Amino acid sequence: MQRKRSFRIAFSGLVCSLSLVVLFMTGIIPFATYSLPCIAGFLLVTTMVECGDPWAWLSFAAISFLAMILTPDREAALMYIIFFGYYPMVKKYLEMIPSRLLEWASKLTLFIGAIAGGYFAAVHLFGMEYLLEEANEFGKYSLLVMLVLGVLVFLLYDIALSRLISVYILYLRKKIFRRFH
Repeated sequence: MQRKRSFRIAFSGLVCSLSLVVLFMTGIIPFATYSLPCIAGFLLVTTMVECGDPWAWLSFAAISFLAMILTPDREAALMYIIFFGYYPMVKKYLEMIPSRLLEWASKLTLFIGAIAGGYFAAVHLFGMEYLLEEANEFGKYSLLVMLVLGVLVFLLYDIALSRLISVYILYLRKKIFRRFH
C-alpha cells in the first residue's frame, strides 16, 4: 500500500513539473500559446490513468496555481485553467452520455462557455484589453468568425485527444511501465 501511495505522489509531482515546463515554454515559443496548454492538459491524462481522478484534479489545481505565478504568458496559463487543463479529465465523463448528439452538444457547450468566460475574465479581470483591440481590427463579425473557427479546431482537438489517449493506454503505458505492472 505504501509503495502505491509513494508512486502516486512521485508520478503526480513529475507530471506537474513536466506540465509547468511545457507551459513555461510559451515564453520561449510565443506562437504556441494555445498548443502548449493542450499538451500540458494531455499530460494530466497520464495521472488520471495511473493514479486516479482525485490525483489528477489535485495536480490540475497545483499546476493552475503555479502557472499563474510562474509562466510568462498569462494568456496561455489562462487557456490552461479555463479549458485545456481539465477538459481531458471531464471528457471521460462526457463520453459516458448515451446519446452521441447530447454528448457532442455537452462538449460544445462546455467549450463555448469556457472560452466565453475566459475571454471575459481576460479582458475585464486581468486587464488584457488588447484582445478587444485585436478583434476589432478584423471587423464587427470577427468574434463570431473566431468562435466558429475555434469550434472547428475544438472538434479536431477532441478527436486527436481521443486517439492520443488510446495510444497511451494501449501502447505507451505498457512500454513505459512494464516493470511496474
